[in-house]
Amino acid sequence: RSHDQHVCRLPVGPGGDGVVLGIFAHYGVTGPPYWVYAYPLAPWLGSTTDQMLSTDTVCFSASALRGRDPTLVVLGSGYWDIAAWWAHGVGHAGGNFSDTFEVDATHVVAYVTGVVRAVSSLRTIYPSSRLLWRTLHPGAKHKITPANCRLLNAAVRARAAEMRLEIWDVGRMMQAVP
Repeated sequence: RSHDQHVCRLPVGPGGDGVVLGIFAHYGVTGPPYWVYAYPLAPWLGSTTDQMLSTDTVCFSASALRGRDPTLVVLGSGYWDIAAWWAHGVGHAGGNFSDTFEVDATHVVAYVTGVVRAVSSLRTIYPSSRLLWRTLHPGAKHKITPANCRLLNAAVRARAAEMRLEIWDVGRMMQAVP
């Protein structure tokens, strides 16, 4: 079992199947290339996001879920994507990516394209699962800027209905925290 993939079984009651939640970690929907800290990739992960989703999650489901689809798949991306854009960008001058990097229209297009591809892949792999997108939020630890979060979150929200993607709006939830 991978350290980057987790399952949680919530019992319903005596004799009930319960709810199965699957959470799959990956290194961003826009890679490769990934941020330097993703390398070397863990030996249990594919070398691309597509492989991580199409191969690794299937192996995970076969063992952890006994071949069943998860009830709910929570998918999110952004921190690794922003870090990779910063690290592999033109004119990279060092510093902290989260304090200095500004997402532009090219990044937004790449991000949405990656999200659409990942969601499409998961819809094929897990046709009966609910897919939930976890939005980005600024934070004290990673310091991703509010502006970057707003741009990427808005782009996914704008396409969510056509992807039949439910939104877990952690970004807006965190804005409400004093």
